[in-house]
Amino acid sequence: MASDIIRTDLVALDADLGTSVESVITQLATLVHDAGRASNVEELARPAIEREAQAGTGVPGKVAIPHCRSAAVSEPTLAFARLSQAVDFAGPDGDAELVFLIAAPEGGGKAAPDRRDVQRCISGHGRLTECAPFLRDRFWGRMAGQCPCADSGRCQLPGLLRSGGRPG
Repeated sequence: MASDIIRTDLVALDADLGTSVESVITQLATLVHDAGRASNVEELARPAIEREAQAGTGVPGKVAIPHCRSAAVSEPTLAFARLSQAVDFAGPDGDAELVFLIAAPEGGGKAAPDRRDVQRCISGHGRLTECAPFLRDRFWGRMAGQCPCADSGRCQLPGLLRSGGRPG
């Protein structure tokens, strides 16, 4: 049985992960490693940093979604940080305050959230303000229902957080 794509040990809130893209990605890769989902921090961080160098992954809402496939990753994982200090991920509206790292096993085969899935979820949410209570409850193990914007038809967050990582 697949485990949750994100858990509390994959979340850093109001975290100082450094002032550079490389530092933030490396610290998120460390969360993935420490959660037992990657065998090596550097082998996970390197392809995400290389991908970021090709084109920034900042999206509207002061959000960044770095992503990669790596042989170091054992299962699809989504790590999340709300940064105490925004970092430049080349977003259209400034430095990122929220960062989602999508880490998928090399070669595919296992369902992982796609960057577009995460972006669809957060677009139109005004920096996740509608989803914030859902996120808080989910991350602290008090899931008491669904995201308050689920009825709008645009929210994909509940599906992304379920096993397998595909919107549902």
